[in-house]
Amino acid sequence: MYIMLKDEERRFIKSAKSKSEKSLRVSLLSQVKNIYKNILCLHFPFHFILVSKFILDLDIEGPIVECGAFKGGSTAQLSVIAKKTNRKLYVCDSFHGLPTPILPGEEEVKIFNDPRAHTFKEGDYTGTLDEVKSNVRQYGHIEVCEFIPGFFNESLPKLNINPAVVVLDVDLISSARDCLQYLWPQLKKEGYVFTHEAEAETYIKGLMDKNWWKEMLGECPPLVFGAGSSLSPIAEGLAMFKKE
Repeated sequence: MYIMLKDEERRFIKSAKSKSEKSLRVSLLSQVKNIYKNILCLHFPFHFILVSKFILDLDIEGPIVECGAFKGGSTAQLSVIAKKTNRKLYVCDSFHGLPTPILPGEEEVKIFNDPRAHTFKEGDYTGTLDEVKSNVRQYGHIEVCEFIPGFFNESLPKLNINPAVVVLDVDLISSARDCLQYLWPQLKKEGYVFTHEAEAETYIKGLMDKNWWKEMLGECPPLVFGAGSSLSPIAEGLAMFKKE
């Protein structure tokens, strides 16, 4: 795993199109790795390096929206990416942990081809607003952030923006659906949605349910890249879909 990570980091730097971009990527990589070492993060260290690679190559303007901040490790890393690409970062979270699971079976999601399952309950993964802000202030770029507290079904209907990127780490199918219901129509064409639960079979099936997409969004669900395996073996759980 360590060797694979180093190889991917070298590719990330070598894919720069100019000396200035190479310098930017080296700096971004260093900051993201430092954040991962200093803040409790529940994702793999390559997750946001891979996300940043997509964002650096994204040729449309618009902010980044993060749904699910936990302790602020992901927020700090996204703030670095936002700063490097001259974007604003909207940080959406209840800051009181997960809501009560409401859909049948969503309190336990099964992993693809694996006997494991993730279980969730109300209050899991709590990071307070002050805690998140403190971590971002110390390790990231809080000046590019706007914090949107509240459960998604209450806060997102009030968020009138056109994001270029949405990053979901919300665990519950119902929460992910709330995010898509209010953010997908606003997402710019060619924009990305990333999710950190790609290895969870029931989550992906619930998120991409064609009947829900037809009823709530009036279209077919998009193709998910990384579902069941992830976009990279060293970014377990990370998947992406695009608004064509």
